[in-house]
Amino acid sequence: FYGFAPVINFRSPKTADTIRKVGIESLVLESDLEDYHGVLNDLKANIAFVANALGLSFEEVLTKSNENARRLYNVGPSRDVIYS
Repeated sequence: FYGFAPVINFRSPKTADTIRKVGIESLVLESDLEDYHGVLNDLKANIAFVANALGLSFEEVLTKSNENARRLYNVGPSRDVIYS
């Protein structure tokens, strides 16, 4: 699996191409922010960036990256989470 964090990876013009090469099947989202208050907004920006790079919807990236993280960490399904 490959993880991308806005504060680190989105500065490079190569990030979108790298995300396209990795594909949604091997991608997890992360935030490298030290202050937890900004993590939700950081993850939303991450989802939007990945969705744009891959031509997917926000919801598709959210769902698939959640599934990938659960596979990576061997965690079962949980209740739905809605980001608004």
